[in-house]
Amino acid sequence: MRKRFMTGALAIGFAAMLTLSGCGAPGGDIDADYQLYEAASAAMNEAVSIEMDMNTTMNMKSGEEGSDFGFKMEGNIKTIKKSDTEFEMEMRQTTDMLGASSETVTYFKDGYMYIEMDGERIKMELPMEDALAQANNSAMVFDQSAIQKSSSKDTDGGKEIVFTVSGDALKDYIEQGTAGALAGLNEGVDINYGDSIITAVIDKDINMVSLSLSMSFDIAAVEEGESVTTEITIDMFNISTDNITIDFPADLDSYEAIAA
Repeated sequence: MRKRFMTGALAIGFAAMLTLSGCGAPGGDIDADYQLYEAASAAMNEAVSIEMDMNTTMNMKSGEEGSDFGFKMEGNIKTIKKSDTEFEMEMRQTTDMLGASSETVTYFKDGYMYIEMDGERIKMELPMEDALAQANNSAMVFDQSAIQKSSSKDTDGGKEIVFTVSGDALKDYIEQGTAGALAGLNEGVDINYGDSIITAVIDKDINMVSLSLSMSFDIAAVEEGESVTTEITIDMFNISTDNITIDFPADLDSYEAIAA
């Protein structure tokens, strides 16, 4: 049971991660595309509150003939920054994994993460600074120098931009999204990040409407000579920053406390 809760927490981390010139073509105007993306990303990260729908898929394969493992998660997330030191969240998700489906509701409030899954309810302490770091990590931030190519096209009332970004550019974003799980694999392990494809739809008011990431990385255990290839796709859509509220259950204190 604890393993399933921690797998859910890892999925939440990924989930917590993750938010107007003429039509371009592949290899087009990287400067203009990046400036627009940077402005929309800044507005997304500076928003007091945000709500979005989110789909995440992860597939892992161990070795050339190893076993496959993966999950798919669909859900909705709301985050509210109450102040520079206070943050709240609600996330509702359905996760399909190993042929089974589960529904999870997660809250963050007053320094605790509350998780309800399959009729069981737990809570674990999460330092506010860690929660705020994830709240400030909604959009995918990278330097312009990391862009290998870009393309853009006009959409209804805005623009769609597609970047191909070099492998290590989103390393910090992914490691923060996994609550440091990958960062903790330093000793005896090599992590090689493949190129990432980032697609953003931005409206005429420089608001992020949708944002997606597709990437892969290999985790190699040096001594054992084994590796795991992981492919991740994260889609965030129906992004809104208007009048977001969270209705917390009145009985959060009754959730069972466990160590993080």
